[in-house]
Amino acid sequence: MCMKTELIEESWELSHPSPRTIWLRALMTPLAVLHRVGLWCYLLPYRLGMRQQHILPISVISIGNLVSGGTGKTPTTIWLVRALRESGLRVVILSRGHGRTNESVDPVMIVSDLRAVRVDNPEWAGDEPLHLAKSLPGTPVIVARNRRDSGDVAVAQFQPDVIVLDDGMQYWQLHRDIEICLLDARQPFGNRWILPRGPLREPVSHLSKADVVILTRADQASAESIDELSSSIRAKNPETWVTHSSHIPICWLSTDGQQGALDEMKGLSVVAVTAIADAEQFFKTLRTLGLIVIKEVKFPDHHAYTKDDIDALLANPEMASTHVVVTTEKDMVKLGHQWPKAATPLAALRIETCPVDHDALMEAILDRIVRRNRGDIEV
Repeated sequence: MCMKTELIEESWELSHPSPRTIWLRALMTPLAVLHRVGLWCYLLPYRLGMRQQHILPISVISIGNLVSGGTGKTPTTIWLVRALRESGLRVVILSRGHGRTNESVDPVMIVSDLRAVRVDNPEWAGDEPLHLAKSLPGTPVIVARNRRDSGDVAVAQFQPDVIVLDDGMQYWQLHRDIEICLLDARQPFGNRWILPRGPLREPVSHLSKADVVILTRADQASAESIDELSSSIRAKNPETWVTHSSHIPICWLSTDGQQGALDEMKGLSVVAVTAIADAEQFFKTLRTLGLIVIKEVKFPDHHAYTKDDIDALLANPEMASTHVVVTTEKDMVKLGHQWPKAATPLAALRIETCPVDHDALMEAILDRIVRRNRGDIEV
Protein backbone atom coordinates (compact mmCIF):
# COMPACT_ATOMS: atom_id res chain seq x y z
CA MET A 1 0.00 0.00 0.00
CA CYS A 2 2.78 2.42 0.92
CA MET A 3 4.66 1.81 -2.35
CA LYS A 4 1.46 2.30 -4.37
CA THR A 5 0.75 5.56 -2.56
CA GLU A 6 4.29 6.82 -3.09
CA LEU A 7 4.10 5.97 -6.80
CA ILE A 8 0.82 7.84 -7.21
CA GLU A 9 2.18 10.85 -5.33
CA GLU A 10 5.32 10.74 -7.49
CA SER A 11 3.10 11.05 -10.55
CA TRP A 12 1.66 14.29 -9.14
CA GLU A 13 5.03 16.03 -9.32
CA LEU A 14 5.20 18.66 -12.03
CA SER A 15 8.85 18.23 -13.02
CA HIS A 16 11.15 15.40 -14.17
CA PRO A 17 8.51 12.75 -14.98
CA SER A 18 9.84 9.20 -15.35
CA PRO A 19 8.48 6.79 -18.00
CA ARG A 20 6.39 4.96 -15.38
CA THR A 21 5.04 8.30 -14.13
CA ILE A 22 3.98 9.30 -17.64
CA TRP A 23 2.10 6.01 -18.09
CA LEU A 24 0.50 6.34 -14.67
CA ARG A 25 -0.67 9.87 -15.46
CA ALA A 26 -2.27 8.59 -18.65
CA LEU A 27 -4.14 5.92 -16.70
CA MET A 28 -5.30 8.25 -13.95
CA THR A 29 -6.45 11.16 -16.11
CA PRO A 30 -9.77 9.54 -17.19
CA LEU A 31 -10.34 8.43 -13.59
CA ALA A 32 -9.93 12.03 -12.44
CA VAL A 33 -12.44 13.16 -15.07
CA LEU A 34 -14.91 10.51 -13.86
CA HIS A 35 -14.32 11.67 -10.27
CA ARG A 36 -15.13 15.24 -11.18
CA VAL A 37 -18.24 14.28 -13.16
CA GLY A 38 -19.38 12.02 -10.31
CA LEU A 39 -18.91 14.82 -7.78
CA TRP A 40 -20.89 17.22 -9.97
CA CYS A 41 -23.72 14.68 -10.25
CA TYR A 42 -23.67 14.06 -6.48
CA LEU A 43 -23.91 17.77 -5.67
CA LEU A 44 -26.55 18.58 -8.30
CA PRO A 45 -29.56 17.58 -6.12
CA TYR A 46 -28.29 19.92 -3.38
CA ARG A 47 -27.95 22.79 -5.85
CA LEU A 48 -31.44 22.16 -7.25
CA GLY A 49 -32.98 21.96 -3.79
CA MET A 50 -33.98 18.32 -4.30
CA ARG A 51 -31.82 17.23 -1.36
CA GLN A 52 -31.39 19.16 1.87
CA GLN A 53 -28.49 19.33 4.29
CA HIS A 54 -29.15 18.30 7.87
CA ILE A 55 -29.40 21.48 9.96
CA LEU A 56 -28.47 21.47 13.65
CA PRO A 57 -30.04 24.03 16.01
CA ILE A 58 -26.65 25.57 16.82
CA SER A 59 -23.65 26.91 14.91
CA VAL A 60 -21.40 24.47 13.07
CA ILE A 61 -17.84 25.39 12.05
CA SER A 62 -16.07 23.13 9.57
CA ILE A 63 -12.27 22.90 9.29
CA GLY A 64 -11.05 21.16 6.17
CA ASN A 65 -8.98 21.43 3.02
CA LEU A 66 -9.13 21.07 -0.74
CA VAL A 67 -6.00 18.96 -1.00
CA SER A 68 -5.42 15.47 0.40
CA GLY A 69 -2.56 15.24 2.86
CA GLY A 70 -1.34 17.33 5.73
CA THR A 71 -2.20 21.02 5.81
CA GLY A 72 -2.34 21.36 9.59
CA LYS A 73 -6.00 20.57 10.35
CA THR A 74 -5.32 19.11 13.80
CA PRO A 75 -3.26 22.00 15.26
CA THR A 76 -5.69 24.48 13.68
CA THR A 77 -8.65 22.66 15.25
CA ILE A 78 -6.91 22.78 18.62
CA TRP A 79 -6.27 26.52 18.21
CA LEU A 80 -9.90 27.21 17.27
CA VAL A 81 -11.45 25.12 20.06
CA ARG A 82 -9.22 26.73 22.67
CA ALA A 83 -10.13 30.20 21.40
CA LEU A 84 -13.84 29.38 21.45
CA ARG A 85 -13.64 27.98 24.96
CA GLU A 86 -11.66 30.99 26.19
CA SER A 87 -14.57 33.08 24.94
CA GLY A 88 -16.90 31.14 27.24
CA LEU A 89 -18.51 28.87 24.65
CA ARG A 90 -19.30 25.18 25.08
CA VAL A 91 -17.76 23.22 22.20
CA VAL A 92 -18.09 19.69 20.86
CA ILE A 93 -15.84 18.23 18.15
CA LEU A 94 -17.21 15.85 15.52
CA SER A 95 -14.69 13.70 13.66
CA ARG A 96 -14.82 10.92 11.10
CA GLY A 97 -12.46 8.70 13.13
CA HIS A 98 -10.53 7.49 10.10
CA GLY A 99 -9.30 3.90 10.34
CA ARG A 100 -11.09 2.89 13.54
CA THR A 101 -11.79 -0.82 13.77
CA ASN A 102 -15.06 -1.01 15.73
CA GLU A 103 -17.21 1.26 13.57
CA SER A 104 -19.77 -1.46 12.85
CA VAL A 105 -20.18 -2.20 16.57
CA ASP A 106 -20.36 1.42 17.77
CA PRO A 107 -21.17 3.70 14.81
CA VAL A 108 -21.39 6.81 17.04
CA MET A 109 -18.70 6.78 19.73
CA ILE A 110 -18.08 9.39 22.43
CA VAL A 111 -14.29 9.44 22.71
CA SER A 112 -14.25 12.05 25.49
CA ASP A 113 -16.84 13.94 27.49
CA LEU A 114 -16.80 16.96 29.79
CA ARG A 115 -14.78 15.12 32.43
CA ALA A 116 -12.35 12.68 30.83
CA VAL A 117 -11.25 10.60 27.86
CA ARG A 118 -13.64 7.64 27.73
CA VAL A 119 -12.02 5.64 24.90
CA ASP A 120 -8.24 5.61 25.24
CA ASN A 121 -7.66 3.30 22.29
CA PRO A 122 -6.59 4.74 18.91
CA GLU A 123 -7.82 1.66 17.05
CA TRP A 124 -11.35 2.31 18.32
CA ALA A 125 -11.35 6.09 18.42
CA GLY A 126 -9.01 6.92 15.54
CA ASP A 127 -5.63 8.57 16.04
CA GLU A 128 -6.62 12.18 15.33
CA PRO A 129 -9.80 12.18 17.48
CA LEU A 130 -7.88 10.68 20.40
CA HIS A 131 -5.13 13.27 19.93
CA LEU A 132 -7.77 16.01 20.01
CA ALA A 133 -9.40 14.51 23.09
CA LYS A 134 -6.11 14.40 25.00
CA SER A 135 -5.07 17.88 23.86
CA LEU A 136 -8.43 19.46 24.78
CA PRO A 137 -9.56 18.07 28.14
CA GLY A 138 -13.14 18.98 28.93
CA THR A 139 -14.13 19.20 25.25
CA PRO A 140 -16.29 16.28 24.10
CA VAL A 141 -15.05 14.50 20.97
CA ILE A 142 -17.49 12.27 19.06
CA VAL A 143 -16.54 10.05 16.12
CA ALA A 144 -18.89 8.70 13.46
CA ARG A 145 -19.00 8.22 9.72
CA ASN A 146 -22.46 9.83 9.76
CA ARG A 147 -21.91 13.23 11.32
CA ARG A 148 -25.60 14.06 11.11
CA ASP A 149 -26.14 11.38 13.76
CA SER A 150 -23.12 12.43 15.85
CA GLY A 151 -24.30 16.04 15.64
CA ASP A 152 -27.69 15.07 17.03
CA VAL A 153 -25.97 13.14 19.85
CA ALA A 154 -23.76 16.13 20.62
CA VAL A 155 -26.72 18.49 20.90
CA ALA A 156 -28.78 16.06 23.00
CA GLN A 157 -26.06 15.05 25.45
CA PHE A 158 -23.84 18.12 25.80
CA GLN A 159 -25.97 21.17 24.79
CA PRO A 160 -23.01 22.96 23.15
CA ASP A 161 -23.00 26.50 21.79
CA VAL A 162 -20.99 25.47 18.74
CA ILE A 163 -19.87 22.29 17.01
CA VAL A 164 -16.49 22.05 15.28
CA LEU A 165 -16.52 19.63 12.36
CA ASP A 166 -13.01 18.21 11.97
CA ASP A 167 -12.02 17.57 8.33
CA GLY A 168 -15.52 18.43 7.21
CA MET A 169 -15.14 20.31 3.93
CA GLN A 170 -16.16 17.29 1.85
CA TYR A 171 -18.96 16.21 4.19
CA TRP A 172 -21.87 17.68 2.23
CA GLN A 173 -24.77 16.21 4.23
CA LEU A 174 -24.42 18.52 7.26
CA HIS A 175 -25.06 22.26 7.10
CA ARG A 176 -22.23 24.45 8.41
CA ASP A 177 -22.39 28.11 9.27
CA ILE A 178 -18.69 28.83 8.87
CA GLU A 179 -16.42 27.00 6.42
CA ILE A 180 -12.70 27.24 7.20
CA CYS A 181 -10.41 25.93 4.46
CA LEU A 182 -6.69 25.34 5.00
CA LEU A 183 -4.21 25.63 2.15
CA ASP A 184 -0.50 24.89 2.38
CA ALA A 185 1.10 28.19 1.38
CA ARG A 186 4.04 26.39 -0.23
CA GLN A 187 1.94 24.47 -2.77
CA PRO A 188 -1.76 25.21 -2.21
CA PHE A 189 -3.28 23.24 -5.09
CA GLY A 190 -0.64 20.69 -6.02
CA ASN A 191 -0.73 20.11 -9.77
CA ARG A 192 -4.36 21.40 -9.84
CA TRP A 193 -5.72 17.97 -10.84
CA ILE A 194 -8.45 16.21 -8.89
CA LEU A 195 -7.85 12.75 -7.37
CA PRO A 196 -6.35 10.40 -8.43
CA ARG A 197 -4.50 12.40 -11.14
CA GLY A 198 -3.63 15.00 -8.52
CA PRO A 199 -4.12 15.70 -4.82
CA LEU A 200 -7.28 17.84 -5.04
CA ARG A 201 -10.33 16.43 -3.26
CA GLU A 202 -12.57 18.83 -5.16
CA PRO A 203 -12.03 21.51 -7.83
CA VAL A 204 -10.23 24.76 -6.99
CA SER A 205 -13.40 26.64 -7.99
CA HIS A 206 -15.09 25.25 -4.85
CA LEU A 207 -12.82 27.48 -2.78
CA SER A 208 -15.45 30.18 -3.30
CA LYS A 209 -17.66 28.50 -0.67
CA ALA A 210 -15.06 29.08 2.08
CA ASP A 211 -15.78 31.82 4.61
CA VAL A 212 -12.21 31.72 5.93
CA VAL A 213 -9.05 30.56 4.18
CA ILE A 214 -5.93 30.03 6.27
CA LEU A 215 -2.63 29.70 4.42
CA THR A 216 -0.62 27.38 6.64
CA ARG A 217 3.18 27.14 6.88
CA ALA A 218 3.31 30.70 5.56
CA ASP A 219 6.75 31.18 7.11
CA GLN A 220 8.08 28.81 4.44
CA ALA A 221 6.67 30.80 1.50
CA SER A 222 7.66 34.20 0.14
CA ALA A 223 5.67 37.31 0.98
CA GLU A 224 5.07 37.85 -2.74
CA SER A 225 3.56 34.38 -3.22
CA ILE A 226 1.36 34.85 -0.12
CA ASP A 227 0.04 38.15 -1.47
CA GLU A 228 -0.58 36.69 -4.93
CA LEU A 229 -2.39 33.67 -3.53
CA SER A 230 -4.49 35.83 -1.20
CA SER A 231 -5.54 38.05 -4.10
CA SER A 232 -6.54 35.08 -6.26
CA ILE A 233 -8.67 33.65 -3.42
CA ARG A 234 -10.45 36.96 -2.84
CA ALA A 235 -11.12 37.17 -6.58
CA LYS A 236 -13.20 33.98 -6.28
CA ASN A 237 -15.13 35.37 -3.31
CA PRO A 238 -14.43 38.94 -2.13
CA GLU A 239 -16.09 38.20 1.22
CA THR A 240 -13.67 35.39 2.09
CA TRP A 241 -11.45 36.17 5.09
CA VAL A 242 -7.90 35.27 4.01
CA THR A 243 -5.18 34.97 6.61
CA HIS A 244 -2.08 32.90 7.26
CA SER A 245 -0.36 30.96 10.03
CA SER A 246 2.85 29.10 10.82
CA HIS A 247 3.55 25.80 12.54
CA ILE A 248 5.53 26.54 15.69
CA PRO A 249 7.38 23.82 17.67
CA ILE A 250 6.49 24.26 21.34
CA CYS A 251 8.08 21.50 23.43
CA TRP A 252 8.94 17.81 23.73
CA LEU A 253 6.59 15.31 25.34
CA SER A 254 7.61 12.05 26.99
CA THR A 255 5.46 8.92 27.04
CA ASP A 256 4.15 9.89 30.48
CA GLY A 257 3.16 13.38 29.32
CA GLN A 258 6.07 15.30 30.85
CA GLN A 259 7.15 18.39 28.92
CA GLY A 260 10.71 19.30 28.01
CA ALA A 261 12.23 22.44 26.48
CA LEU A 262 13.09 22.35 22.78
CA ASP A 263 16.81 22.94 23.35
CA GLU A 264 17.08 19.82 25.55
CA MET A 265 17.28 17.69 22.42
CA LYS A 266 19.67 19.88 20.43
CA GLY A 267 22.68 17.94 19.17
CA LEU A 268 21.28 14.51 20.05
CA SER A 269 21.32 11.63 17.58
CA VAL A 270 17.75 10.51 16.93
CA VAL A 271 15.71 8.08 14.88
CA ALA A 272 12.58 9.79 13.58
CA VAL A 273 9.42 7.76 13.01
CA THR A 274 6.03 8.98 11.84
CA ALA A 275 2.82 8.05 10.03
CA ILE A 276 1.55 11.45 8.95
CA ALA A 277 0.83 12.79 5.48
CA ASP A 278 3.69 15.32 5.40
CA ALA A 279 6.48 13.25 6.92
CA GLU A 280 9.21 15.14 5.08
CA GLN A 281 8.22 18.40 6.75
CA PHE A 282 8.47 16.71 10.15
CA PHE A 283 11.97 15.45 9.39
CA LYS A 284 12.97 18.90 8.16
CA THR A 285 11.67 20.51 11.35
CA LEU A 286 13.76 18.15 13.48
CA ARG A 287 16.93 19.19 11.68
CA THR A 288 15.97 22.85 12.01
CA LEU A 289 15.79 22.29 15.78
CA GLY A 290 19.38 21.03 15.77
CA LEU A 291 18.73 17.29 16.07
CA ILE A 292 20.97 14.81 14.24
CA VAL A 293 18.54 12.54 12.39
CA ILE A 294 20.44 9.33 11.70
CA LYS A 295 17.43 7.45 10.31
CA GLU A 296 13.98 8.37 8.98
CA VAL A 297 11.17 5.83 9.29
CA LYS A 298 7.97 6.68 7.43
CA PHE A 299 4.71 4.74 7.53
CA PRO A 300 1.49 5.46 5.56
CA ASP A 301 -0.78 8.15 6.99
CA HIS A 302 -2.92 6.86 9.91
CA HIS A 303 -0.87 3.66 10.12
CA ALA A 304 -1.83 1.50 13.11
CA TYR A 305 1.47 0.58 14.75
CA THR A 306 1.88 -3.03 15.85
CA LYS A 307 4.28 -4.68 18.28
CA ASP A 308 6.14 -6.06 15.25
CA ASP A 309 6.63 -2.50 13.93
CA ILE A 310 8.13 -1.40 17.24
CA ASP A 311 10.30 -4.50 17.58
CA ALA A 312 11.66 -4.01 14.05
CA LEU A 313 12.37 -0.36 14.76
CA LEU A 314 14.22 -1.09 18.01
CA ALA A 315 16.21 -3.89 16.33
CA ASN A 316 17.56 -1.48 13.72
CA PRO A 317 21.40 -1.19 13.82
CA GLU A 318 21.16 2.62 14.06
CA MET A 319 19.57 2.26 17.49
CA ALA A 320 22.99 1.53 18.98
CA SER A 321 23.97 5.19 18.49
CA THR A 322 20.51 6.68 19.08
CA HIS A 323 19.82 8.84 22.11
CA VAL A 324 16.07 9.25 21.55
CA VAL A 325 13.38 8.05 19.14
CA VAL A 326 11.30 11.06 18.12
CA THR A 327 7.82 11.20 16.65
CA THR A 328 4.81 13.50 16.29
CA GLU A 329 2.21 14.09 18.97
CA LYS A 330 -0.39 12.30 16.83
CA ASP A 331 1.90 9.27 16.51
CA MET A 332 2.57 9.30 20.25
CA VAL A 333 -1.12 8.52 20.79
CA LYS A 334 -0.53 5.18 19.05
CA LEU A 335 3.06 4.48 20.05
CA GLY A 336 3.26 5.72 23.63
CA HIS A 337 1.23 3.00 25.37
CA GLN A 338 3.06 0.25 23.45
CA TRP A 339 6.59 1.56 23.94
CA PRO A 340 8.78 -0.77 26.08
CA LYS A 341 9.91 0.92 29.30
CA ALA A 342 13.45 -0.40 28.97
CA ALA A 343 13.84 0.72 25.34
CA THR A 344 15.47 3.87 23.97
CA PRO A 345 13.33 6.81 25.18
CA LEU A 346 10.49 8.01 22.97
CA ALA A 347 9.64 11.71 22.68
CA ALA A 348 7.03 13.60 20.66
CA LEU A 349 7.28 17.10 19.25
CA ARG A 350 4.35 19.36 20.08
CA ILE A 351 3.39 21.75 17.28
CA GLU A 352 0.95 24.64 17.61
CA THR A 353 -0.43 27.22 15.20
CA CYS A 354 -2.34 30.49 15.30
CA PRO A 355 -3.46 32.87 12.52
CA VAL A 356 -1.62 36.19 12.47
CA ASP A 357 -4.86 38.16 12.93
CA HIS A 358 -6.21 35.93 15.70
CA ASP A 359 -8.14 38.62 17.62
CA ALA A 360 -9.94 40.14 14.64
CA LEU A 361 -10.75 36.74 13.12
CA MET A 362 -12.14 35.38 16.38
CA GLU A 363 -14.25 38.50 16.84
CA ALA A 364 -15.82 37.90 13.42
CA ILE A 365 -16.36 34.18 14.12
CA LEU A 366 -17.91 34.85 17.53
CA ASP A 367 -20.24 37.46 16.06
CA ARG A 368 -21.42 34.95 13.46
CA ILE A 369 -21.99 32.28 16.13
CA VAL A 370 -24.02 34.63 18.34
CA ARG A 371 -26.21 35.82 15.46
CA ARG A 372 -26.81 32.28 14.19
CA ASN A 373 -27.68 30.88 17.62
CA ARG A 374 -29.95 33.86 18.29
CA GLY A 375 -31.80 33.28 15.03
CA ASP A 376 -30.70 36.51 13.33
CA ILE A 377 -29.20 34.52 10.43
CA GLU A 378 -31.65 32.54 8.33
CA VAL A 379 -30.44 29.02 7.53
